[in-house]
Amino acid sequence: MRIRSNVAGLAAAAVFTMAACANSGAGPSAANATVPTPAGRAGAPQAQLPVMPDSIATQNERWVAEITASIAGRGNLPAEQVFKDIQLLKGQSATRVLAIMNQDYSRALGVSCAHCHNTTKWEASDREEKTEARGMIRMVTMINEGNRTIPEFGDSPPVINCVVCHRGARRPVPNLPGQGGGRGG
Repeated sequence: MRIRSNVAGLAAAAVFTMAACANSGAGPSAANATVPTPAGRAGAPQAQLPVMPDSIATQNERWVAEITASIAGRGNLPAEQVFKDIQLLKGQSATRVLAIMNQDYSRALGVSCAHCHNTTKWEASDREEKTEARGMIRMVTMINEGNRTIPEFGDSPPVINCVVCHRGARRPVPNLPGQGGGRGG
């Protein structure tokens, strides 16, 4: 099979990587393919998201608990009706957005909520990291949408997510495992 477009080329590389790291079982379902999160592909090997350092996991859980308490009774509403400045996860429930941020994005990059967010004003977009994360989410969405257009993938296009490239590191790892890469820093 010969794939010619850049997106298709990225998708082909993602297929290789997908077998090892896309299905964590902890992420959102693949039903909403526009949300770049772990995919639930039947028959794919089960891989674990990177282990979050206890100190970061504990801090994140505390923030998630505080936010969950502050939105009590509204967790099933669409996130854009509960939170301010929701741009890319519209339509997801408020509770689901918290899970996506904590269980998927934060763990995939090995960072705390404070890496991207001003924890005293969550809706603020004054952190460069939050802007960069939104760009990365758009990129992953484009790749996943492109994967659906490749006939060779049939009805089971691969779905990539943050951990495919980041593997628990703030910056994407420079090489795939077996090529001097692995868990990056």
